[in-house]
Amino acid sequence: MSAAPMLAQCRCSGGGVDVWTWLIPVAVFALWRAVRWSRKNWNQQGAFFMSKFAKVGVVVVLVVAIGAMIGMRIAALSPQSADEGNEGRQAAAKPAALPKMVDLGAKKCIPCQKMAPILEELTKEYAGKFDIEFIDVSIRANRRKATQYKIRLIPTQVFLDAEGKELARHEGFLGKADILAKWKELGYDFSGLPKPGRVVKQSPSDSAVVQ
Repeated sequence: MSAAPMLAQCRCSGGGVDVWTWLIPVAVFALWRAVRWSRKNWNQQGAFFMSKFAKVGVVVVLVVAIGAMIGMRIAALSPQSADEGNEGRQAAAKPAALPKMVDLGAKKCIPCQKMAPILEELTKEYAGKFDIEFIDVSIRANRRKATQYKIRLIPTQVFLDAEGKELARHEGFLGKADILAKWKELGYDFSGLPKPGRVVKQSPSDSAVVQ
């Protein structure tokens, strides 16, 4: 790392003061002492010339030091400002939490197969309004989910609010209109909801016992 960035990042342990805060006065004091020394040890003409030179040097040092301090301050703060801007954009781009329906079933389950195109339609038509997640509990890696949701039969639909709290559940096949009607019953009146159709009665073939 070069000396300039190190100086820009360096802080005094006392109160978090930048190095340039005390480095500039030190440089001015050193030049002032040089002027005093020249007056005592040089002849009158040389001392006068040296004092003029020292005064010009003080001005030059101050201008350069202040310019360097401002430039390094901007360089030190720019990445932080960029990071804050990126964080703000990421926060703004992050979608808000949505209510969710979790459908727990299996790909080999007949009622689950009937629900697959329904879930696909709902996912497309109501994107950004509520989420749908299908979990195949026949897969060993998902068995823990079946225990977590306390599943007895498949398919089972679990309705969750935006914070993940369970609002309701249904066991067996559930049609598209009935899913939307359930959301409306739970207080989620999505715009453009189609009118619920007749409730499909659950039959023994509409569900399967989880083994």
